[in-house]
Amino acid sequence: MTSDQRCGGMYIGLQTDSGDTYWFTYTSNVLARRDYGGTVKDCGLRLRAGETTFDPTWELDIAARTGGASGVATLYGGGSTVWVRVLDESLTGGLPSPADYTSLDTAPAWSWYSLDPPSMWRSRRREQSALHHAT
Repeated sequence: MTSDQRCGGMYIGLQTDSGDTYWFTYTSNVLARRDYGGTVKDCGLRLRAGETTFDPTWELDIAARTGGASGVATLYGGGSTVWVRVLDESLTGGLPSPADYTSLDTAPAWSWYSLDPPSMWRSRRREQSALHHAT
């Protein structure tokens, strides 16, 4: 885990083909914001290849790239792409509030999106899961 004031704790580090590593916040941020008044946004920071500190000029606001939905980057998708789990509670008919971590993390309320962090493009929803796509 690593941290930065811009994003708080980041647990997921994914290295792209360029050698840059993108660090992302995790599901615990979604839970804290959704159920307990937390204010840490879902975000990512870049660690350029060969550097030892985060790029101070680059920050990814995941909600801005998912149409406002909470999202968690989870898997490397090839090139500079990562797979993001995006929370859509309408898929389940609602989750209890407050929810515990396990019920939130395993709920069928997550959709898969592909995201290219270096670009400014919005993420794209994928009907297949990241694991299905990788095979």
